[in-house]
Amino acid sequence: MAFRPSYLVVAIALFVVEVAIARGHIPGAFVRNSVGDALVIPLLYFFLRGVTKATPSVALVVGLAIGFTAEALQYLHLADLLELKRGSLPYIVLGNTFSWVDLLMYSIGGVLAAWLDVRVLQQLRAPHNAPQK
Repeated sequence: MAFRPSYLVVAIALFVVEVAIARGHIPGAFVRNSVGDALVIPLLYFFLRGVTKATPSVALVVGLAIGFTAEALQYLHLADLLELKRGSLPYIVLGNTFSWVDLLMYSIGGVLAAWLDVRVLQQLRAPHNAPQK
């Protein structure tokens, strides 16, 4: 187990944005249906990078696997099969509407998270006196 606070700060910020989107504080159907989905995998990615020693590629694959599994369970209408009450927290978290677009948005968000991590965050943490390539 590792503890990397910078990644957890990003994960917490993404979580706050996700809650704001879910509660309607950031309006718009596109925001709720697409941007919110695109932020789910980065949230998982940065959380995984913050609490484990996962490499960027492992965090990306695990994050996408979680997202794709959740979407597959939505395809199977697991929330209805479990007779979860519509509108309840478990029902909302699990979801019940499959969408191919969600899978695309998960992928876009995951790739962007890994790219930002490798190209931006890791560069910011690099020693300033390191030799330039």
